[in-house]
Amino acid sequence: MEKLTSPLQRRDRHDIVAEILKQAKDGEKKTCIMYKARLSHSQLKYYLSLLGRSGLIMNNDGVYRTTPKGLAFIREFEAVNFLFRQ
Repeated sequence: MEKLTSPLQRRDRHDIVAEILKQAKDGEKKTCIMYKARLSHSQLKYYLSLLGRSGLIMNNDGVYRTTPKGLAFIREFEAVNFLFRQ
């Protein structure tokens, strides 16, 4: 899987999930995640719900933070991407 070369290029679900989790590593509000991950509000709602149910992200008073399980997902995702780039 190659890095995106254009902001208009489509991303798959795994790329979007990894981007949200990276943005929420140190805790971030929903709006900041939405802008930094380049998602619409409806997309963000869908993914935050999915990630919350999966235990990859948690919400504490409007601040979203990646869980240890989410951090493990990021590590594994980046390792797989590294293998495909070689």
